[in-house]
Amino acid sequence: MRPHPGSSTTIIDFLTDLLKEADENIEILLTGASLGGALSPVLALALHEKKSTWDPNNRATLKVVTFAGPTPGNYYFAERYRLKLGNTTTRIWNSLDIVPHAWKPELLSQIPSLYEPQIPSNPLIEKFVNIGKLLSVGRYYTHLERLTPPLEGTLRPIEQTPETSSKQVELDVQLSALKSALAKENVSVSDSDIDINGLLQFLAQAKQQHIDAYFDLLNFPSEVTKFLVNTEQLPPDLRLQEEDQQEAIESVISKLLEYSANPDVDE
Repeated sequence: MRPHPGSSTTIIDFLTDLLKEADENIEILLTGASLGGALSPVLALALHEKKSTWDPNNRATLKVVTFAGPTPGNYYFAERYRLKLGNTTTRIWNSLDIVPHAWKPELLSQIPSLYEPQIPSNPLIEKFVNIGKLLSVGRYYTHLERLTPPLEGTLRPIEQTPETSSKQVELDVQLSALKSALAKENVSVSDSDIDINGLLQFLAQAKQQHIDAYFDLLNFPSEVTKFLVNTEQLPPDLRLQEEDQQEAIESVISKLLEYSANPDVDE
């Protein structure tokens, strides 16, 4: 397999060599989705701050496009970024995607009711969001290009299959076990806190809004969308297996129950 361009070198050295080989000025686009939507502008600002070391003749233009990203820093970072790269940055986010609602308290507060009335606010989700709000107090997390309006999302149908029904039964059993364990420690958990159906619906919709919805909102051709979301196109070591998804859901539920039983947790 041919090595990827820039492998075994630093990004500064790679860009320095790229400019040496270029016959004309170049445009460098930094982009990412989700976590990458927060990291790509951070990298862009770092490259801008060190531009004299890799582009002393100012032949490169930095542009940034972010998708579905959370806040990458506080208000002061956002203002510094706006002054340096605000004019060359495009922020894309879905109004029903929970990830871009992190980690600004006002936006976090919207998460539990994002999918109402189809999916009512869930007490476990509310507790989880409250933990996030507690941890963000005083940190002044701010979105870059914070005035950018979202793409208006719509609730998406979740396909029900025998496999999803089977997984729900398994999760019901595990939740009952967790509830019993908490009861032994004299921790009371109300029935409303074990609303497994509501929780699973919320998580399923959140996944749809964070990934698949963007293809529709950006008018991707259906054949391109099918190719991109087909995990069979990925190398085997990058595919998320069904058991990994199951484990991830169980981990979320377990954490939510822990938070429910310990409302004063601060870490």
